[in-house]
Amino acid sequence: MSGNHTDATPWSIRGVPSDVKQAAVSHAKTAGVGVGEWIASAIREKIKADRNAGKKVAVRQVNPVSLTDATQAVDLVVRMASAGLTVPDHVQKTAFQLVNRVAQDVKRGQTNDQTKGAFGHDQGE
Repeated sequence: MSGNHTDATPWSIRGVPSDVKQAAVSHAKTAGVGVGEWIASAIREKIKADRNAGKKVAVRQVNPVSLTDATQAVDLVVRMASAGLTVPDHVQKTAFQLVNRVAQDVKRGQTNDQTKGAFGHDQGE
């Protein structure tokens, strides 16, 4: 494949808005290269700039999970099961993920200083 290879096949990357895709297509066309080549180059430039600026290459901005939220999710699973209801897999999975995230946050020394959890309840309730 040459650098000027253009493919009429549509491309898709989940979570990338269509306006960003269009911008990539436009910039690639202006640069006279294929979209894939332009995206690879843009990513490499971003990584290089971040390294030169002393930043981590990939930064995941995730707020600590509220212990109240994790507790409420687990309580929901317990109440549903106690009532004889089938607990949907996605509800169980979400509760499990919240508890794991709380444990990871504690392990990293991160705490949630918010007065309200994601479910909108006061932490003191």
